[in-house]
Amino acid sequence: MTILSHHHCLFRLIYHLVLVTKYRERCLSPIILQDLKEIAHTHFKKAQLELLRFHGDSDHIQITFSSHPNIELSRFIGNFKTVSSRLIRKDHYDYLNTFSSAPNLWTRAYGLFSSGEINPQEIHTYIENQGLDRRYTFPTNRKQIEARP
Repeated sequence: MTILSHHHCLFRLIYHLVLVTKYRERCLSPIILQDLKEIAHTHFKKAQLELLRFHGDSDHIQITFSSHPNIELSRFIGNFKTVSSRLIRKDHYDYLNTFSSAPNLWTRAYGLFSSGEINPQEIHTYIENQGLDRRYTFPTNRKQIEARP
């Protein structure tokens, strides 16, 4: 992996993005995953991001990519989720309606990890907890404050 430069800045920003399907439906077939890979390749290239790795399962996708420091990642990811959901739902409407009639393919949440912090257990825990009906938080080492009587 090379270090890139831009004006007075050197950078190598690698991120790992995890998107989980709505209600963790196992609706991503191999054909849909291939279409998602092509959509991701096109969308990332258009945003001048380097797609390093794409991996998917029946209920989530994982994308590793390199980014420029000027990119607003939250806006880019929201745009990617919208575009990919719209295109996949348009091309595979009948198949996806057998799982859910919800207009969204993805949950509202997403997982974004920097490459220095990629921990397969944290990613697995994030994916597993997406189906739960509560807010997901990583465990912390904070002391619990006891209420005063």
